[in-house]
Amino acid sequence: MNLTKNNLHLVSYPKSGRTWLALMLSDYEIYPNLHHYRLISQQISTKWAEEHYKDLAFQSYNSNEKVLFLIRDPRDVVVSSYHHLVDRYKKNHLSDFKSFIRSPNTGLLKIIYYQLKIFNHTKTAEHPFLIVRYEELHRNSYQTMRHVLNFYGKFSYTKETILENVDKRSFENMKKIEMQGGYKKNEITYLDDIRDLSNSNSFKIRNGKIASYKDYFDDYDYAYFNSLIEKTKYPKTFLAD
Repeated sequence: MNLTKNNLHLVSYPKSGRTWLALMLSDYEIYPNLHHYRLISQQISTKWAEEHYKDLAFQSYNSNEKVLFLIRDPRDVVVSSYHHLVDRYKKNHLSDFKSFIRSPNTGLLKIIYYQLKIFNHTKTAEHPFLIVRYEELHRNSYQTMRHVLNFYGKFSYTKETILENVDKRSFENMKKIEMQGGYKKNEITYLDDIRDLSNSNSFKIRNGKIASYKDYFDDYDYAYFNSLIEKTKYPKTFLAD
């Protein structure tokens, strides 16, 4: 990993809210090194990922490096990944949702493996590691951002300043900016023009909901996911509900 920007690193599986958190940090002139690997677009299989996750062990991090691990319920991640590939990038061969969430290339097990690898590393890491839950960033944005800023050593910001910046980066405001063409190139992320204005699911800022998987999963999907949770011993405290 390239550690040249600064000593703060933001790690997540794709479609976990990384752009949102990075933009919120940019309001305090904090620009973390961003890591999540192109696990979706490269269509890396679960088997490959399981064998090569040693590359995610952060052996090269020094003790003064600080790492934010952003984690989101795998069910919501897989729904967002589905729309990212099918609606945004027009990967129509992936359009069968049930196959998508069970695929070793795009599905739930791959997301779970990635998240568990990072989580298990936090237990023995020599460098400071903070787990940030996407759901808590939504439900209690102020307290979560206060915690993140304190972790980084930024203690001087008032509650009013943080609340103002939280409102600035609300889903509604970010969606409005994307509708108007996206962010400037000198910000964290530049939202391109591949979205389809007639299809809201093609937007990078899509719906901002917690537990949106409930609109997609049926009993068979729940049973499949629960079997993965039991098999991998995935912490239920990381689930949306």
